[in-house]
Amino acid sequence: MLDFRPALAYSSPCATDLRVIGQAEETRTSGRRSVRLGALDDYYGDESFDAVFAFNLIEHLAHPRQFFMQAYRVLKPGGVLVLETPVQESLLHRVARVGYKLSKGRLNFLAVSPGGHIYKFSRRTFRSISRSMGFACICQRSVSSPFGEIWGKSAMVSFRYRFLYRVSLPVLWTAATLTRQGNRLFIMLRKSPAVRDSCVMQ
Repeated sequence: MLDFRPALAYSSPCATDLRVIGQAEETRTSGRRSVRLGALDDYYGDESFDAVFAFNLIEHLAHPRQFFMQAYRVLKPGGVLVLETPVQESLLHRVARVGYKLSKGRLNFLAVSPGGHIYKFSRRTFRSISRSMGFACICQRSVSSPFGEIWGKSAMVSFRYRFLYRVSLPVLWTAATLTRQGNRLFIMLRKSPAVRDSCVMQ
């Protein structure tokens, strides 16, 4: 099993310092588990893992397609790539896009910025990956970020629009949760060239 996490503590509104490198080194030397601070690259051998986990990661990568290619390479036949990432079709992102257009860019709740999210993915993206890269999409599920996590991001919103963000967020988050239009997508892709485009939305 290979678990990737972004080294982007500075992009979190709750972060006070850069502790990622120190935590990785402390865990590596503790003897409890094997930890490496780095990327998914040739350090790992072909077909060497049963599963690769990447939560809150691919939206931060400048070249996400390379990550998928490397994940396919290191997975054993039948191995699974498990991802969670913000999704364009969510209720929160749709409302954010409408606000951005109506305000001509002044109202920006899209959370795309240098050092933060670089890409926003869609379900169609993962269908395309399944077809073109030999992954079989075996599960998709909309999930919502914890309310406290999204509420904490209000500190990053311009003071001019902070009140609007905090008033509208509880309503939108509740509606998204009840209608299963959460702001994130949990997805499982299996390395299986013989099976294409079989993703089931749950």
